[in-house]
Amino acid sequence: AVVSTQSRSRYFELMLSDYYHNAVGNSVYMEWTDMLMFKNEWYHFCLGWSASSNRMDFYVNGVLVQTKATSFSSIGAGGTLVVGQDQDSLGGGFDVNQAFGGDLYQLNVFARKLRPEEIAAMYFDGRCSALASTLVHDVVVSWEDFLGATRSGAVQEVSAECSERNFLGKVTQLVLEEVSSCRGH
Repeated sequence: AVVSTQSRSRYFELMLSDYYHNAVGNSVYMEWTDMLMFKNEWYHFCLGWSASSNRMDFYVNGVLVQTKATSFSSIGAGGTLVVGQDQDSLGGGFDVNQAFGGDLYQLNVFARKLRPEEIAAMYFDGRCSALASTLVHDVVVSWEDFLGATRSGAVQEVSAECSERNFLGKVTQLVLEEVSSCRGH
């Protein structure tokens, strides 16, 4: 799982998975086995849920790909939020086969369900862009909170290659390679 939450009273509160399903509540699963995902490709995932709308929405790269009705009314207090693992018990019960294998960047948890245009804007702004100022006040757990949290297991912090110099260097390299290949023809 990318992110999972669990409280003393509920097995699954909320889970965003990287392998085949998302969940909200104890029994509402959203399977996405029919989606083709490529290894070593960057994807923007957003799982939105609102008790008032009684539905969970799953977006990939800014596009709504699935919706599921829910009757789940709240996320319990005193729970545990885990990044990179599906919790089979409160804060534990981890299965190595359910571990997230990949890179995360700009993971944020919001106090409200985001609107479709806000989700699309996050994707189209690019992974290296700052969070829109209109969303900053809605963040309850920020990317910086995740970076500062205690880590266990095989967690590594690596560069997201978002520095301007690094980006421009890559663009320059690609342009020079293209120019060089054009001269050879």
